[in-house]
Amino acid sequence: MAIIMTIVVLEFAVPGGTNWSDMKELGSQVIVYALSFFWLGMMWININTICNQISAEILKTLNPVLEPMVKTLRKGIAIDLCVKTVGIILGMIFWPPIVTIAVFVAMICLVIEFSAAHKKGGN
Repeated sequence: MAIIMTIVVLEFAVPGGTNWSDMKELGSQVIVYALSFFWLGMMWININTICNQISAEILKTLNPVLEPMVKTLRKGIAIDLCVKTVGIILGMIFWPPIVTIAVFVAMICLVIEFSAAHKKGGN
């Protein structure tokens, strides 16, 4: 919608001079622009409100699914950070590709943590 507003402004004709009396030529164009601007602005606000409501409903729906995953992720985040930190340090000192290996090892640790939590019932 911002693009539409910009295109509308670009359609303005250049006035003949720099006085306010020369701006009278643009009178109807300015009024049409102002009305279009407010109409598009109201559409933008309404679309934003609808999207926020839809997002809230989606989060309410997904909360029972996401909550156990977040709890498990909090438990596994320490292992993840430790493995990645060691990988970064070793990568800077010895061999840079070891950072990629550390990321894969951290991912495997998280998968193991998720599967163990899933077997326990998500706690």
